[in-house]
Amino acid sequence: MKKIILLSMFFYSALTLARITDDQVVIKTSGNKIELSTKPKFHLNVEAPASAAFDDLKAIFKPNPKTEKLFVFLAPDKTKKAKLSFYVCDDKKTACEQHEKEINFSNQTNEAKKTESKKDVSTNYKSDKQTLLIFSAPWCPACLRMETETYPAKSVQAQLKKLNIKKINIDLVENFDSSEKFHVKAIPTLVLLNKDGEEIYRWLDYQPAKKFTAELQSSFKSAISLAELEKKAKKGDATAISKRGMLSYLAYQCEDAIKWWAKSKNATDLNYRLAAEIQCAEEKKPADQIEALESGIKKSTSQLDQLRWKIDLLEMKKENKSVDDLTATATTTLKDLILITKNASDLKKLFAQSTFGDPAGFEIEETLTMKARLYSLLEKNAEKIETFEAIKASAEKRNVTVERPGEMLLAIAYLREADEKVRVQEMYQQLLNRYPDTYVYHEKYARYQFKSKNYDQALSSINTALLYPEGNEPQLQLLKARILNEMKNKDQAMVVINEALKLENISHKKFKKTLAALETLKKDIEK
Repeated sequence: MKKIILLSMFFYSALTLARITDDQVVIKTSGNKIELSTKPKFHLNVEAPASAAFDDLKAIFKPNPKTEKLFVFLAPDKTKKAKLSFYVCDDKKTACEQHEKEINFSNQTNEAKKTESKKDVSTNYKSDKQTLLIFSAPWCPACLRMETETYPAKSVQAQLKKLNIKKINIDLVENFDSSEKFHVKAIPTLVLLNKDGEEIYRWLDYQPAKKFTAELQSSFKSAISLAELEKKAKKGDATAISKRGMLSYLAYQCEDAIKWWAKSKNATDLNYRLAAEIQCAEEKKPADQIEALESGIKKSTSQLDQLRWKIDLLEMKKENKSVDDLTATATTTLKDLILITKNASDLKKLFAQSTFGDPAGFEIEETLTMKARLYSLLEKNAEKIETFEAIKASAEKRNVTVERPGEMLLAIAYLREADEKVRVQEMYQQLLNRYPDTYVYHEKYARYQFKSKNYDQALSSINTALLYPEGNEPQLQLLKARILNEMKNKDQAMVVINEALKLENISHKKFKKTLAALETLKKDIEK
């Protein structure tokens, strides 16, 4: 009786009220998947009937999942037409109205192709004013920090109003050419262009509002192109040499950066040149990496760089079983590290003088993590656990909130390093509750549970993530296949791999590594 009364109310609303829910439904199709969602202030009715009929099939298909935010219908292969029936309500609960929609899959495909051909994949950014390209992705903690902490600042807003702003999601294949053209190897990368579309300045990683404002103002005043800067550098201009080297370094063009900084006598340029040499060596043999680290430690004028490179060197030597004085060197390094962490303001200066990048207020956590690595090398477990407790205490003092998700993700990273399971679980849950309609936090949580070998939870989370792929479906399918494989469900893992290998963009250069990983996993399962 309750259901009959409820349905009567639905029909009464549909007949007596204006169709306020018309044009409030968003329908997306991808392959054989149909996704229904609503615009703000409206929701899908989960208690009312919802169904789909495909072509001439007599069977009625139900949505799965079926939530107020999302209905998903899966059509059989080679479906041509779909007829959907569902109810939409406004959040004020004044009306619930029935909707019947018909989808022609062949038309959808043709429209998608037309839309794809019209997408602006141009890398020509000539304009009547300077342009700021913001290369980012929804999963990037530093990008999120820029979005919630830096860009909203009044001082930054005042500068951004003078620019054309173009945000570029590197996850989308249509943005691949732009990312390649501007040598984007890490994010966030921000590239400032002059009116002719030529690069004049670049930022990498998180930028605090005060620093970013000052550098924007400075770049406006000296808006010369990369080519002009290079001409000045070749003539021996010290400032131009420093800037030209930095632009290459921030674009991960380490060899080019080394070439420019070799012309400089500036101590800061020397430190960055050493960092560039270490960066280049990462692609070479362990012996080359060890040599670059030893050179950096010997020549650098940055105390913090020396300490962190010493730890990297000790770990590498231990891994390659080529260390003779591990205990003595690690003990000395530990004493030096403890000494520099006594004064917070001095520690900030040391980070500013290093090539580390801005730690975004997490200087204490970063140095404590370095300390824990040394205790691990020295096999001092009690001291390592004590350091983990200090990391937890420092991270807890921050009172991070879901309104600043990038900061919360950074805190989670340090807490995970300290093996703090309870608080990490709580923080992930807060993010999932606040941002349920993006794959980002479901995927991160799935990876966390996968690493913790909680495979059932990992599978549930990755399935939810796949409802909102946002251009990231190949990587999500790869993770799902890996989870299923670890669960010994090899048949289902193979199904997922084969589905992933049929994805439209799987052969795109952007997914080269993902494709290789899928094919390798497939071969491993087939053995």
